[in-house]
Amino acid sequence: NIEETENLFRFLDKKLKQKMGFGLAQDLKPPFLKLSVNDAFKNYAGFELFHTTSSESSSQIAISDLSKQARRLSILEPDDNKFENWTWEELYNAIFVQCVEPNLPKEKCVFLMDYPSEVRCLAQNKDKYTKERWELYGRGIELANCYSEETDGNLVRKYFEIEGKEKNETCRIKHAIDDDYWRNFAPMSKGGYTKDGFPKCSGVAMGIDRLIMLLCGKSDISLVTSFENDYLK
Repeated sequence: NIEETENLFRFLDKKLKQKMGFGLAQDLKPPFLKLSVNDAFKNYAGFELFHTTSSESSSQIAISDLSKQARRLSILEPDDNKFENWTWEELYNAIFVQCVEPNLPKEKCVFLMDYPSEVRCLAQNKDKYTKERWELYGRGIELANCYSEETDGNLVRKYFEIEGKEKNETCRIKHAIDDDYWRNFAPMSKGGYTKDGFPKCSGVAMGIDRLIMLLCGKSDISLVTSFENDYLK
């Protein structure tokens, strides 16, 4: 999917030259940079999320150490909600949004790869601590999200149970949870709807409006959307 995504930009570059007489700006021309989330935290937040010891075994930063790093980086800590009450994912997101994302390379689009498993989504695990997921950033803006879809029906069911429980504990209006969705991924022999289970697959979710905004050299997405939206003004 990385190759296909880069090919999309090559196609756009070719078509712009044919139709407009000029191609993509240099920073939007493939090949793009590749950077793991762990290396991004090391480069822009000053610490690693995962550490490999001399014995080649790896470990993930503890939530207590993540709290210390958040304080070192001057992340806002409410008096009534200390970092010790935050989850690993909440601390990660705060540091990522405030310290890592703003400092990602601007001179070239970058594939940010190998997201932590603690940042939950329906992506397959790559190893003990990371998932097969990447996002594409251009000029500091997230343009695309991609991951290998989880195909294990039991893991899909567990994900829905956890997410549904947490959502209904905090939302004003409780939502029904599709208790049978996981069956789309399980074989009939295990209570599912498919003959042999769900096939391996993945896809790229591209933010078309964001992409057009960059192609047009704009910094305001409301200038390129094809519909009126007061929230964008």
